[in-house]
Amino acid sequence: MDYLPELTHHGQNWTAYGSSVLCAINDEGLMGFLVRSETRPIHPAQLKGRGEGWTPQTDDEREEVAVWKTADQSWTQRNAMVNYTIVSGIPDTIFSSMLHLKLPLKKWYYLENRFGRIPRPESWLAAEQAMQQSDLSSKQIATEETGQEARDSNIEPRQTRSVNKASTVKMAVLQQQHETTRQDSERPAMTRFRHLT
Repeated sequence: MDYLPELTHHGQNWTAYGSSVLCAINDEGLMGFLVRSETRPIHPAQLKGRGEGWTPQTDDEREEVAVWKTADQSWTQRNAMVNYTIVSGIPDTIFSSMLHLKLPLKKWYYLENRFGRIPRPESWLAAEQAMQQSDLSSKQIATEETGQEARDSNIEPRQTRSVNKASTVKMAVLQQQHETTRQDSERPAMTRFRHLT
């Protein structure tokens, strides 16, 4: 990625910084992370109703897990690249308020909500609008299905730039988030969600 400017402490150069970040992400072919068309691969245990404790038994199932693992590693690496591109030029005062945000899209929304929306080329807008329409349709279908299930069961619906101390700290935080994400992806799929039940 080309050199990116640094965002000032008060965000006066947000438009230039944000535009440079968007262009760098687009140049690397990673815009899908910001328009929600690039999603994390689903672990095979979560597919086809396999459930908790599923382990691959056949060669086909082991191959399916191997393909997933490769795709997940690629997604995780690309996700980390987008994260780093977004935060690499952000002052620590702003970065520290974003530490709880893991996904690049959440970080980007945070910055746009704080400093203003960055104009996008028409091609990006079309992709964003398509994803929003898809999300609305999915939510509507899910709501209808949940409502039907509730009625059926009588329950309620439920840059590259010189590395300085600040960027080293940011990279360490991103690496820690990356490592946590990688470890989560390597656990059996359903055990990650056990605490939710």
